[in-house]
Amino acid sequence: MSSNPSDQAPPLAGSSTQGNVSSILIVEDSRTAADLLGLFFESHGFDVAIAYDGEQAVQSTMLRCPQLVIMDLGLPELNGLHASMEIRKHHPDQDIRFVALSGYDDTDTVGKCLEYGFDSHVPKPAEPDQLLKLVRNLLKR
Repeated sequence: MSSNPSDQAPPLAGSSTQGNVSSILIVEDSRTAADLLGLFFESHGFDVAIAYDGEQAVQSTMLRCPQLVIMDLGLPELNGLHASMEIRKHHPDQDIRFVALSGYDDTDTVGKCLEYGFDSHVPKPAEPDQLLKLVRNLLKR
């Protein structure tokens, strides 16, 4: 997992996959939650990068486009819905999967996620093994 002690999240670098390794960008403003989630996915063989706000997420995908983004919705700088739109705008030919991981679990929020093109919405707190299964299934498509 990329790690960087500065306020800027580590960018994704290199190609979108390394061999058969799937690349994931985790976007979460809680550094502890983001880092733990990153370690979890890395321990399951994923190439992981982390961004701590929506602007960092968009910037990191400019360097390398991930195959899947796990995105909190209530982010500083640029919320998750708008960050996902910006990422898609910069990568129109890429089939990036998006998973909303959010404390907001009401019908309106889930509907907005679908409207903005998210593949799935997972309420916090998420069960890691269920999230792993979802990510693996989305990347099979």
